[in-house]
Amino acid sequence: MILLLLLLVGFSWSDAPLKSVIQDVEQTTSFRFLYRDALVAPVRVTLSTTEERLLADLETHLKTKGIGMQVDVASKQIILYAASVPGRSGAPVQGTVLDDVTGSRLPYATVMWLTEGQWAGVVTDDQGRFTFPYPKNALQQTILVRYVGYEPRSVSLSAEAASINLAVRLIPETLTGSEIVIERRSIHSSADSLWITMSSSGGTTGFSEPGALRALQPLASVAAGGAISGGMFIRGSKPDGFQILLDGVPVYNQSHLFGLFDPFNQDALNALGFYYGITPATYAGLPGGTLSYTTKTASQILTKGSFGLSNSALRGTMEVPILTGRASLLISGRKSYLNSINWFGNESLIRWGLDVDRATSEPETSPTVDSRTVFPNGSDARFHDIHLKAYYEEREGAHWSASFYYGGDKTWQNATRLFRRPGTLQFESEEVETRNAWGSLVGSLQRHWRVSPTQRMNALVAISKYDASYSKDDFLYVRYNRTNDRFIPSLNLFSQRNSLLEMRANVQSDWFPAPSVVISSGISVASIGIDYEERSNQRPVYSTTTKSVQTDVFTQAVMQKNEWVHVTAGLRMHYFSLGNEIRLSPRIHVMALPGKRVRFGGGYSVNHQFLHSVSLKQQSSADIWISSLSDQPPSTSTHLTGGIYTWLGYGVSAQVEAYRKVAKDARYHEVNPSLLVTREIALDAPWFYQNTIESSGIETQVSGSHSAMDWMISYTNSATAMRNPSLNNGEAFAADWDRTHSGSAHVSLKPISRMSILAGIHTASGSPNTATEFGSEDGGRLDSYLRVDAGLRGTVPVGHTLVTGTISIFNLLDRKNVWYRSPVLVSNPSARPPTLEFENLDVYDLGRLMSFDLSVRF
Repeated sequence: MILLLLLLVGFSWSDAPLKSVIQDVEQTTSFRFLYRDALVAPVRVTLSTTEERLLADLETHLKTKGIGMQVDVASKQIILYAASVPGRSGAPVQGTVLDDVTGSRLPYATVMWLTEGQWAGVVTDDQGRFTFPYPKNALQQTILVRYVGYEPRSVSLSAEAASINLAVRLIPETLTGSEIVIERRSIHSSADSLWITMSSSGGTTGFSEPGALRALQPLASVAAGGAISGGMFIRGSKPDGFQILLDGVPVYNQSHLFGLFDPFNQDALNALGFYYGITPATYAGLPGGTLSYTTKTASQILTKGSFGLSNSALRGTMEVPILTGRASLLISGRKSYLNSINWFGNESLIRWGLDVDRATSEPETSPTVDSRTVFPNGSDARFHDIHLKAYYEEREGAHWSASFYYGGDKTWQNATRLFRRPGTLQFESEEVETRNAWGSLVGSLQRHWRVSPTQRMNALVAISKYDASYSKDDFLYVRYNRTNDRFIPSLNLFSQRNSLLEMRANVQSDWFPAPSVVISSGISVASIGIDYEERSNQRPVYSTTTKSVQTDVFTQAVMQKNEWVHVTAGLRMHYFSLGNEIRLSPRIHVMALPGKRVRFGGGYSVNHQFLHSVSLKQQSSADIWISSLSDQPPSTSTHLTGGIYTWLGYGVSAQVEAYRKVAKDARYHEVNPSLLVTREIALDAPWFYQNTIESSGIETQVSGSHSAMDWMISYTNSATAMRNPSLNNGEAFAADWDRTHSGSAHVSLKPISRMSILAGIHTASGSPNTATEFGSEDGGRLDSYLRVDAGLRGTVPVGHTLVTGTISIFNLLDRKNVWYRSPVLVSNPSARPPTLEFENLDVYDLGRLMSFDLSVRF
């Protein structure tokens, strides 16, 4: 009725919200508006006009409210902007990509423009912001914005409107018609759109519950891994060299339950950036790369939510507007119930993760009888995580965000183990326990604002608190007996306790002195306190407390003015108070022929690491962190990389990259390399620090995105070796995670609308045979790894609600993939007298495992 009256008598509003005015105009005309919700939310309109005078009268009226209005009659687009923020002729185009329904910012969206017949482009940052140069002497510039799960949108921008803080609104859910394919030739970003598609849906196959970390597995730069992840091995680096950030703040544990689940509820995340090559100088940048998570900005318009159920956990997320168009609150949580319901192999997962009676090959001494010496009893496993994010946007575009995360694990397994006392012939039994727990709290407050048409700022204050503990009554030790040149295994207690408290403040400025140049500078200060305590067979008690301050000053320039080459160059200077260390991290990345179908890239970087995790070989325990000391210098890594990148057409792209990485002074716990000790050494602390890790490789990756299929194939040939003057006579030896060949193939088929069939293959050559470290003569490598995963995902709309179900099968063929080889205590009851002895056995990865996930979004 209202629309009919508008058509009959013109347009008339009395103290109406500007948002309602926009909706009325869009419904009755062909014009579409681009705006920020925070700009229009407080504005009310009183106006009567005719259809012929609508745009002129509306522009005049909004000018009195401090809102400018740019009208493009040809494209039927109207841009609203804050008139109080003056533009500057020749300034670069700056803008934000938003969800048209909720007003949420869309990070890592693709923004493209046509220059001299070639598509160029950028990717928005973690706040959904973008910047690009307006072509000289151009009267009009058309840009195209794309984001996974949204309709692409083109915007025609005049020269007069170029300096406006543009807001591009995307409509959720892509059209079901033919997909628009653009050759993204000059965009080189680690946030690859196909990978974001995989991660947003929870990865490809294997485990149903969504998880971005597992979605990394198809990438050629990530080492092949099994069900349990002791961390991410990126281009040969140790897992502690892989940095995870949540809203710009380091998180010190990378997974729930031994790597089976991500540390974060995927429903609380919007998008993420992955840097495995040359990390920008704006990040601290560890040797193994950086994964930057962004907590979702909740809807500022509508109340939204989702609930999910998997075979292991319950989860829920709510998005609540606080001030319409200006402020919102996100609340998200996840709670496991593995300890309550034993289905889909939950109890076996706990035992397997805590190394209690893992599946092994048959012992040669007694292959036909039960040779087990450990018998699992009760178990308990639980994990949880909570996300909160409050968001507030000022009218001129500045915005505040406060985020909070708390997550943790608690796992326990009780078992009965056989033993025999010296001088007796009968077996006896004793109760043994394995416990593992961690808790992580991260809180931050940030403000982003525009200082001028050519400068924007952001500031952050944050706190990160982490606690972890691990204990195992029957931990495996191996002692080298110099008298008879033999390695002697034994079982005894091992325990660790760790706490870390970090307080951090960052300030960063982005300056645009020229249309194609961005200079970022800033400073980061962190105060870090760490407590560590250990009890082992080799050290009755060891404890240390460290307090340090790390200050980083950085600057970086991104220059894309030359059509033949784009350059990103930066320098980060670190000061670390323990030892008064001053280190420099230069970083440079060059992309040649950025606008061509085939382009070439390369880079060089130096990264320094001041905090280290001392993981335990073949054990799944919480991350344990220590600090560099005055007499134990920080780790240093140099990284050289180069590649060829090409767009093959028809939705297919390919790349080949080569790299060389050398890390010095990496940490390695003494219970791990004791197997390789060849001369007497005395360590002040229970870890080696003079380790050098050398890694090199060639990575090939081909991916395609089509209307009914997405796919990715990768292959890597690499080598990673370690060296320590105190180990193995100073000779190099293969790292535990070294695999010469590895590859994967993943495909997502869409036979009908809203249904996907998922399949994945992981294969790799064998890892180093650790049994050689125990004097075995078989040498060489373990058997190769081959795993096939499969899944089925379907979505059904029920009114305004979407119901999505996923069924996945890990290791579909139930293949016995060798994880590692190790001494295992076995019994031989057929011997006279019965014996207990250690035998080198293959320990297997998880067998076939089915899982499900059901989610409801409204």
